[in-house]
This record gives sequence, structure tokens and C-alpha cells, in this order.
Amino acid sequence: MPFCKSKTELFKLILFLDLFFSIPGSLCAQEFLLPPQKKKDIVPFKLVKDLIVIPVNINDRGPFNFILDTGVGLVLITDYTLADSLQLENIRNFKITGFGEREDLEAFISPALRIEVGAAKAVAINAAILKKDVFNLSEYIGMPIHGILGYEFFKSLIVRISYNNQVLGLYPENSSYLLRKGFKIPISIEEHKPYLEASVTLSNGERVKTKLVMDTGAGHPLSLENRAGVPFPLPDVNIADNLGVGLAGPISGYLGRTSEVILGKYMLKDVITAFPDYRDVVSRVLVPGRNGNLGNSVLKHFELVIDYNRGSLYVKPSIYFKDRFEHDMSGLEITSMAPDFNRYVISRVAPNSPAEWQGISAGDELLSINLKPVEQMSLNEITDIFKSGDDRNLLLDILPRGSSEKRKMIFTLKRRI
Repeated sequence: MPFCKSKTELFKLILFLDLFFSIPGSLCAQEFLLPPQKKKDIVPFKLVKDLIVIPVNINDRGPFNFILDTGVGLVLITDYTLADSLQLENIRNFKITGFGEREDLEAFISPALRIEVGAAKAVAINAAILKKDVFNLSEYIGMPIHGILGYEFFKSLIVRISYNNQVLGLYPENSSYLLRKGFKIPISIEEHKPYLEASVTLSNGERVKTKLVMDTGAGHPLSLENRAGVPFPLPDVNIADNLGVGLAGPISGYLGRTSEVILGKYMLKDVITAFPDYRDVVSRVLVPGRNGNLGNSVLKHFELVIDYNRGSLYVKPSIYFKDRFEHDMSGLEITSMAPDFNRYVISRVAPNSPAEWQGISAGDELLSINLKPVEQMSLNEITDIFKSGDDRNLLLDILPRGSSEKRKMIFTLKRRI
């Protein structure tokens, strides 16, 4: 069985807490530049499980699929076979420290690479290459994923993210372009990550001013870590869960809801929120005043223009603005299987969930939903179905692990938070 991805919607507690890369100072930071005659470029992306996947060319090869991540401070290649296909030589060894239960991981520093995103090009940029893909990103997302692109891209350009049209707009950093009718929110860049302030109303009615990482590489909506060294109070309605996976292993904690999140002049209600375990995560956060992490499940409610150099974020509501925040209602965590990613195996069953009540176990295979074979469905579609409605009945075909006879069942979704 592949490594369990933990919470299917919260993979990105991976880099959500800085990761504290121990990288030698010789890594060079280079800029992405548009050709002088080009005032803007448009790059399509795929929104998969609330993560932004963009096409990237490296050393004139590709395209490769990278997650666009404001929460990571360097280019990270997670698929080691990419290093082989690019015929990289003279790569140097180093250690990465992270969160969770594992020891430090072995990784490599690439030689200078030529990286292109649309017309934007960086001609000499280093990357960290994981020797082992502990994230299993491809299996989690349901398509080949080769790496993560972050700070060096955003610091070089003004980036518009249109969730409505699933395209990036890229503009030179000295461009005067602003999001028409957008509301301006100040951001600060600290340790290569963007921070903003948001007002959060907890489930007990207390309103708190928070400093949050703006993290497009986090599939979750919101994570609250601590305030002045004290954990945030848990909502009365919560579930203990594996919140995600870091470079050093699984991260535990709880899931619940916060009553309101106010970003600029906009309010979002009943936001799904992670409360990470202090020992796993919070005690290792070094940024002063940091309270948590704002993920892409919140950010996609807006059209964004991100301008690192001017310390500005412009927002206006997107087509997702009025969507209710929902969590998985099945208790199933599902992994897609290489090479075609159209077979789906249960990697974990949540305690006290519909999946546990029905006797489904880790290692069972999902064959069909409402008579439609899952091989004709994306993992994104399946995830959406399992969040689609409290008390909704589904007809599932399950192949138990080690069995040749499938089980057919009426499966009732249940909202747990």
C-alpha cells in the first residue's frame, strides 16, 4: 500500500509550517522575467482538490505538473525520476527537517536550471530534489505531480489568479496593473512567505485578530495554531483527525468550524478549521506573532492579484464566494493508483464515520459510485461527491482487500462537523 496521505483535504499541512529547510547558502535565487516586449502572459492551470497545478518546463523539457505554492520558499522537485529524465549531474546532498514522526530526510541540490512558466523564464535557478516523495502527491491528487513552485516565482512578477477562468495572469513586477474593483489588503513577506491579517470569530463568539500565512499550496481552508503560545480553544463540535503529512511525518490535531473569517471587507461563515497538535507543529513555529495558515479553500472564494514587491493583495469575490465550506462526509480517504491514476484504493477509514459503520477497511478498492465505474471519474469528482450532502444516499461497489467478490451497498453520507 502507498504511504497514507492522511486527511485528503489537508495534505498541505506539508509545507504549511515553514519546514525549516537546512539549505546551504550557495543556492542562488533568480528571477522569473517576461520578454521585454511582453506586458502580460496568460497561463492556464487546473484546480484539483483545491490546489493550483500549473505546467512548468525545465531545461527545455516538459511540461511537468507543479503545484503553485505561496507557502514554500524554494523550488522543490518531489518526483525524483524527474532528475533522471533531466539528466542532472553534480547534485549535492543535504538534509531537510520538518514536522512529524520521521527523522530528517535526504535531499539533493540541483545544478542551475532553466525554468519556464508560460513566457516567464528563470535562466539559473536551483531546486531541492527529494530522494523519496514522502507526500505521494500524484496519488493524492490523481494525476502526475512533479514538484512545487513558490517564492521565486511570486517575488519576480505580479500574479493574478483567476479561479473563475482557471488562468494565471503574469505581469512585470514594475507593472501598474491592479485588479479592477479589487479590495487592497496589505501583506508582509517574512521568511519567503506572505502574511496577512484576518479577523476570526471563534465558535464561542470571541473575535480574534490573526496573523496568517497566505498559502495557495494548502488545500484546507484555515488552520489555527496558537496565540501567544497558547492553543486556540477547540469548538464544541470537533473530530480528532490526521490533519496532513509533513516532510517528517503525519501531523495530528482536530477539525471544527470557526463562526466567521473576515478578509478585508469580506466575510466568510462557518469555515472548516484545523487545530494542529501543539507538540507536532506549533512549538516549532518561529515567526513572531504567527497564528496560523489561510489555505486555498478560502482563497479560491476570491479573484486575487498578488504583488510581493509592493506588499499588496487585491481581492474580489469569485464564483465560489457563496459556496458553503464542507468536509468529507464519508470517512473514506482514497488514494489513486499509478500509472493511470484511475484505480482508487481506501488508504484510511476515519473512526466513527459512515465508512466505519459500513465495515469498509483500509486496502479495500472503490469500484463504482451510483453505477458509474470510478475508472471513468477523476479523484476530484469522487472527493466532491463525498462532500455533496448530509444524509445523501449513494450506491457503492467495493472490492474488499484480498477478495474477488465485490460488495454492493447503500452508503449514507453524514456531516460530522
